Amino acid sequence: MIEKKKKIIIGASIAVILLLLVIIIIAISNNNKETENTETLQTIELSEVINIENIEKLSYETEKTDEEISSKYIIGRNKFEVKANVKAGEIEGKLIYVRGTQNLNIYKTEYTLSKYGDKNTQVSGIIQTFEEICKTYMGIDETYQETEQLYGESTESFARPIEESIYDEGRLYSKTYKSEENTYDINFYRQDNKIICEFVKVL
Repeated sequence: MIEKKKKIIIGASIAVILLLLVIIIIAISNNNKETENTETLQTIELSEVINIENIEKLSYETEKTDEEISSKYIIGRNKFEVKANVKAGEIEGKLIYVRGTQNLNIYKTEYTLSKYGDKNTQVSGIIQTFEEICKTYMGIDETYQETEQLYGESTESFARPIEESIYDEGRLYSKTYKSEENTYDINFYRQDNKIICEFVKVL
């Protein structure tokens, strides 16, 4: 009886050790894959990918993505992300192609707000900085018409500053620049403690 119990204990111990070894091997393998992906991900300039219409002719790889984008767009499931870090000025982000009901090229990046300092001042600075970067790629001139809109319902009966509407009310703030040839959107909205910024070429 005692021998039988010993065998059971030894067998269970071996099984636990083998299970732990399998878990450790899988974890190491996943870490190595993540490291490889990070190391091989190249950085490209936004101007190389923002104006592409036919993504099949793109010289960079893309993959299907479920990446969240602005709620103002009517889209299906055909979203593709360029497998590269995309740089605009000094900031890095990702490039998402939407094809279907609407055809969009979306450059998306995010800014994490500091716990210190006024939130409205930080959001205002983000809007100004990102918009100036986008304008360098749009080639803004007098032919463009500029409009702006806040999406979503206000929680107050009075008009709040744009910064408060974005951060406190979780609303989407969008600016559109339109000429006879081109349409661009610049979008701002909040996700947790981050401000999401999008530069969109509407095709």
